[in-house]
Amino acid sequence: MQTAQSDWDKECIPSGDGCFHPQLGYVEKEGVQKKIENDSPKPLKTFNSSDVNLVECREGEYFDIFCGKAKKEEVISNDVEVWIDTSASLRKMDFSTDPARCLRRSFVEKIQKQCSPSSVVIQTYDTSIKTMGSLEGLCQNYGSNDVSRLIKWIKASTAKYLIIVTDLDELSTELRDYLDSIDAIYHGGDLKSYTSKDLEGFVDVVKKHCK
Repeated sequence: MQTAQSDWDKECIPSGDGCFHPQLGYVEKEGVQKKIENDSPKPLKTFNSSDVNLVECREGEYFDIFCGKAKKEEVISNDVEVWIDTSASLRKMDFSTDPARCLRRSFVEKIQKQCSPSSVVIQTYDTSIKTMGSLEGLCQNYGSNDVSRLIKWIKASTAKYLIIVTDLDELSTELRDYLDSIDAIYHGGDLKSYTSKDLEGFVDVVKKHCK
């Protein structure tokens, strides 16, 4: 600070009880030091990840880059989610000579006729899960799936009603134990044998839960 003051003093031309500075104009001698202190850089206000949630966006204040992101997003729950297994193992259960047509697709098409688009979400999964693109994609039989990953997806789902279409080979002890722990209902397995042709019978079950 002493060095900075000396530089200011050199630039300040003596005049009366003070001096004339080319940038500050006329200042009293004690005002030079005061001006230096006032012009000292002040720490900038920054936000860390936890602070962002505290930022409020008020009408008319449009320069807040956090506006619209300040509050945590509300979790949106879908009325119905239908997950269709499209892994390679489904080739045995739902084989079709037409790669664009299969019973899984027919099942989803009938659900879409019974439920409004806003109340049902169709997902397809194998090694990853994603929102259905084209209806033809429901008939794919590629990749593999992992029971542990499937359980994580189920836990993360916020759907009010979730139905998963997969084959019997996926009903491992791990998956069965988890489904039992959440009081889920599964069709097939030890109770009764189902084929892809039986999917149509579950359209009315889904309809009860969608709008």
